[in-house]
Amino acid sequence: MNEKKLDIKVGFIIANKDFRNEEYFEPRKVLEKAGLSIVTIAMEKGLCIGKLGGEVFADVAIKDVKIQEQNFSAIIFVGGSGSKIYWHNEFAQNICRLIIEKYPNKILAAICSSVATLAFAGVLKNIKANSYQSEREIIKEYGAILMDDDIVVDVNDKHKIITANGPKVAKLFGEEILKHLN
Repeated sequence: MNEKKLDIKVGFIIANKDFRNEEYFEPRKVLEKAGLSIVTIAMEKGLCIGKLGGEVFADVAIKDVKIQEQNFSAIIFVGGSGSKIYWHNEFAQNICRLIIEKYPNKILAAICSSVATLAFAGVLKNIKANSYQSEREIIKEYGAILMDDDIVVDVNDKHKIITANGPKVAKLFGEEILKHLN
């Protein structure tokens, strides 16, 4: 295990209700196994219940997230029907924009329906991305370069954006995020 990774903190943003279980638990397992710290963020601090019944306690309310002060190396938006609560949420959009504008070394990642949050925040313009089928037109309309790959990595010296199309690639999504953490 890489000792350096032990100092890395990753924030998962999930809905308090109806987040997609696989898209949270599978990447989390990958990252925890590598020794990373996980912080679960939701609209409200407290119990969150996934679409398939999985339960997790949110450590932080989204309104209280401070990217730099809390030393996050990555923020991951988890999909599922509940993720639509973040599409037009000012706190979620500010997190997306702040990472892209001020912290190009931090990863901004989203899977499934939650990729639309990035699109509505305006951070996918001219960025290669993919999402769940039902959100593909949204991300394209907001300027994303729509790709067909299950997992799309658009990383350069200005940003690190990783998107994925759904629960079937959740574990691989976590592995891809791990590859790009420094």
